Amino acid sequence: MNLIPPELLTRFRRIEELLREYLGKLQTLYKGLAPRERLLVSAAAGVTLIVILDLAIVAPFARRTQRLERQIEKARKDIQEMSALSEEHRRLETNLKGMKPIPKDFSFFHHMENIGVQSGVKIDSIKPGAVNSMGTMKEVSYNIRIDKINLFQLVDLLYRIERNKEYPMQVNRISIRPQVRDRQFLEVSIQVTMVTLG
Repeated sequence: MNLIPPELLTRFRRIEELLREYLGKLQTLYKGLAPRERLLVSAAAGVTLIVILDLAIVAPFARRTQRLERQIEKARKDIQEMSALSEEHRRLETNLKGMKPIPKDFSFFHHMENIGVQSGVKIDSIKPGAVNSMGTMKEVSYNIRIDKINLFQLVDLLYRIERNKEYPMQVNRISIRPQVRDRQFLEVSIQVTMVTLG
């Protein structure tokens, strides 16, 4: 059983005949050329073949190789980033295991006032901010305002907040400006975040 329709077979045969006829004419022309002309035509045909091979095979292969190299480099960077994140996760998990739940009677306001007293600073206001739940942990932010503090007291206060082992805290944002009445003192707003269990 022939799957190709007869009219299509007829067309293919006609195209084959035309190609043979055309190649026959080319061979006749080529044989009729002088040796120097044959050399030039052969060189031109060779260059044309090289260009066709380059465009059809070499260039697409080079583009694909470059794309694969870029993908490999991106994958390497992703692996490095994942490794760093994994290390950070392990570190945070270790810290979390070491954290104790905050007692029910804990007062952030009282705790911060004690830190302020240790630094010789009067805290003028503490306002609770956003609360974010993260699984078993809770992140609470507080906005602290101090109307009169010198630079040494500020450095000491920030150090005591950041290095507090009992209740881990972190300074997220700080705004400092000189006091209007007395330029040797500062007005400070600090946003402190505290992470707790539960």
